[in-house]
Order: sequence, then C-alpha cells, then structure tokens
Amino acid sequence: MARSLLDEIFARNSSHSADQLHRALPLCQDLMAWNPALSENYLLRIQAAAGDIHDKHLHAELCVARAELAKYRKDFATALQALSEAQLLYHRVRDRKRETIVQEDQGLLFMRLGRFVEAQAVYRRVRRSWTALRQPGNCVTALVNIAIIYIKQGDLHRSLGSLLNALELAETNPPADEKDHARLMSTLYNTLGGIHKEAGNLAKAEEYCRKTIPYYSRLGMHYLALTNLAIIHLERKQYYRGAILFKKALASNRESGYPGETGNILVNLGELYLRTGKRGIARSHIHQALQWARQEQKNNILLMALEKLSRLELECEHYNDALSALQEALPLAQQQGALHQEQIVHERMSRVLEVGQQPQKALYHAKAALQCLKQRSDRQQFWSAAFEWNRKLLEQHELTQCRNRKTIRSLETELQHHRMALHENVVALARKDALIARLQERLSSSQCDEHNDVEAIQRLLIESGHSVAGENNAAGPPGSSIPVTESDLRSRASWQALLPPAFQEELLRRYPGLSNAEVKVCSLIKVGLNPQDCADTLLLSYRTIETHRRNIRKKMKLGRHGNIDRLIRAI
Repeated sequence: MARSLLDEIFARNSSHSADQLHRALPLCQDLMAWNPALSENYLLRIQAAAGDIHDKHLHAELCVARAELAKYRKDFATALQALSEAQLLYHRVRDRKRETIVQEDQGLLFMRLGRFVEAQAVYRRVRRSWTALRQPGNCVTALVNIAIIYIKQGDLHRSLGSLLNALELAETNPPADEKDHARLMSTLYNTLGGIHKEAGNLAKAEEYCRKTIPYYSRLGMHYLALTNLAIIHLERKQYYRGAILFKKALASNRESGYPGETGNILVNLGELYLRTGKRGIARSHIHQALQWARQEQKNNILLMALEKLSRLELECEHYNDALSALQEALPLAQQQGALHQEQIVHERMSRVLEVGQQPQKALYHAKAALQCLKQRSDRQQFWSAAFEWNRKLLEQHELTQCRNRKTIRSLETELQHHRMALHENVVALARKDALIARLQERLSSSQCDEHNDVEAIQRLLIESGHSVAGENNAAGPPGSSIPVTESDLRSRASWQALLPPAFQEELLRRYPGLSNAEVKVCSLIKVGLNPQDCADTLLLSYRTIETHRRNIRKKMKLGRHGNIDRLIRAI
C-alpha cells in the first residue's frame, strides 16, 4: 500500500511540491520496516527532489528518516549525526516539541552505545524542555530514563530518587488516556521493584511488583506481572511459589495471543529447577526456550538460554557440550553489545579450556573478560578479574618453568650416563686391544713351549687387569673384568690352540656325562679365564656360565669346598 502511494506521488511529474514530499516521508518510513533497501531508494529520490525547496521542516524530517534507516542497519554513528542535523534545523525554526523528541531519540542511542554521561546530559535537557512545554507525562518518561542511566552506572540511590520524583509527578498529573496511565504506572512500579531487588531489599521489591498487577491487567499483560513476581520469589529462594507463578504466567501468555514472553518464562523456569537441583527438568525447559528463540528469531532469549545451558553443562561436568553452547553464545553477545553476558561467556570458556588443559586459550578468554569489565566501568569486579587473570598467568609460567627444569635435569642425567658409558667402553677397548696384541705376540713367539702356555697367558691376563679364576675367586662378580669375546680371539688367536694336547679327550674319558657346552666351559677354565670372561667369549650370560659350572661340579662329584678350577687345570 505504501509503495503504491509512493509510486503514485513520484509518477505524476518530475517536480514535486513540499506538501507532496511531506506526505511521502511517513509512507517511506512505513516501508522501512519490511524493505529497508527500497525505503532508502525512495529517501534518495525525496532528498533529490527537496534540494531546491527551502523548507527546514522538510529537511529536518528527512534527517529523522535517514536516522531511522541507519538504526535499522545498526549504523548508530550515522544515526546520531542525522539526529544532530535534525535537532539543529528544528532549533532554527523554533519547533521545541520536535526538537525535544529528537533529543529523546539521541538519548536512547547514547544509552544503547553505553555512553551514559552524554545520555544523562541529553535527558536532563529533555526534562527541562517537557517541563517548559507543560507535558508532565513526557517529563515522567525523561525521569525514568535518567533513573535507568543511574542504574546502569550503579548509583541506585540517585536512581531511586529520580523514580520517586517521577512517581509523584505521575500521580499528581495522570495522563488522560487510561492505557497510557496504566503503561506509565506499571513501568514506574516495575523499575522501582527492580532497583530494590538490585539493592537486596526483596520485600520492598515484591511490594512494588504486586502494585503492577492491576495496571498490567488493564493492558492485557497479566503474565508480565506474574513473571516479575515469580523472579522475586526465585531470588528469595521460595522455589515452590516461584514455580507456580511461572506456570501461571506461561499459561496466561499463551492465552493472550501474543506469546512474546514464552522464551523468557521458560528460561526462568529452567533457572528455578537448576537451583533446586532438578537438572533433567531444567534441561527440558532450557531446550524448549532454545527451540522457541530460534523459531521466533529472538536473539536475546537465545543468548539467555545458551548461558543457562552452559551453566547446567558445567555443573554436570559435560565440558564439550558447555564449550559448544558458549561458542554459539559468544557471537550473539558481541552482536547485541551485551557486555555482562559477554563477560560471563568469556569467563566460562576460560574455565572450560583450563580444565581441558589449553592454558593459552584460557588466558585469552580471561583477558577478554577483563576487557569487558573495563568497558562496563565496574571497578570492583575489574580488579577482582585482573587479579584472577594474573594468578592464572603466574600459574602457567610456573608450570612451564617446572616442566623445563625437569626436562633439563633428565637430559643432564642422561648425558652423564652416556659420558660414563663412553669412557668405560673406550678404556675397555684399549685394554682388550692390548691384551689381544700381547697374546698374539706370545703365541707367535718361538720361545713359548707347550708346558708354560697356560701360566704365561695367566700372567698376561693379570698384568692386563683381568682376574683369573682361582681358589679365592672361583666365581668373580659380574663386571669385574673386561670382556674378551670369542670372535675377537678367533680373529687373532684361537683359544683352542692354547689347550694342551688331548685335553678334551682326557676330560671326557674321566667324566663322560659332560655336555658339549660344559666341555667348552672346562676348556676356557683350563686356559685361565674367569666366569665373566667365559660368558663374553661364548656370547652367553653370566648366569648361564654359573649354571654350567654348577652342573660340572655335580658331575665331577665335588663337595661344597672343592675347587673346580684347580681340578680342571690338573687334568
């Protein structure tokens, strides 16, 4: 309808009068609600047509329409600039009423941007203007907005004074329309109840909430009064009464035909059951609120429901589900500019990531929560959060330093073991090479005879630092000698050549029960090697050689004090 009327206005001729453009602007603003792009197109055509018309009212209304379009696009800086131009134009034509309305819009934008000092100054001017224009109803609205600003700044005493002044003015000068009066009084009593609830005076808050019931009933919004009253019962830990009131509010809201508060009631019901420990019922109500918010595209309710769901999952220690809910809630909080919810989301994400052993990400979210508190100008919570963030940072540094110290100690110990092992191997190799060289020289000597071979080799072993099996060291401790392997002896001098002739035949003749391995051990004992050297030569373990020696003693029928080495060397 609005589009057809606009097409009819612009289709008549190329030049348009001020009256036609005045009629086109409201139609353009009506079109803005469902098609902002088309509305912008018509605004540009109106602006082009109004270029040659010297009508300051028309130009001021055009600035207001541009500001509305900028607000639809969330471009609040452009909206503020357009409203400032409109205010200046209305001031020049001395239209104080329109100028005051534009200032109210400016105050709302300042409040939305969190610029409370500027918003407070604007609403003070608005209050003076409405007082001069003798419109007490609008003056009450200005006082209520000033009280809301004081609440945002945390000054409850001043906000209470402003609201009481507004209540007195509304009672002495009630609006003529009954619905306007009901709307104004319900807002006042509801805000007063909210201030007393913030101050901790829940009895007074309940008293003011009960006063809103008849006014909300006149407006057909009885469920709002019930919801506010139930929230106060929830704060007073009167959960049974709160649940009854929430259910009545939910039924009343569904019967009203405008179920706009369904999601809020469901979220508060979930909070109530969460506090009473009924997590299953709480989860059910919160999921219903999520479904309703997604269906109705209510991002504020969706954010509240996700925040409650993350708290529920944290209490149940379902950290992955809590993290997914928080990740969905974070962009919503940033988009809406809800610093308090954004701070809560960052703090919980920091807690979840700290449990999940991701300290770097946990620190990032703790710092983001700190920035949100700084923007909110909440000094007490800011310093508390700053202390907590510094504590986490110190804990992480201490943990990193402890891990580094442990790693350094383990590496130093390992390096020391490797150095000791390398030194022992170098010494052993040197002694082994010297021993083998001397054995080879002795065997190749033309002066050595068969009778003195064993004694000469024993002397060489003793001079080289090897222990020789005897009466007092028949079973020397492991590691007491340098290993001489069979491969080393075979490569340079065979230990078989060191044996007297027919030693093995004589040994088997005397003791026919000996096995081949036991015969080899007896041969090495005859040569003069101790048990560890035997083990290294035959590539066996020390315990295996000891087992062979024990079996040889049994087969030779030696007693406890018999010397196996002496017996074998005597053969």
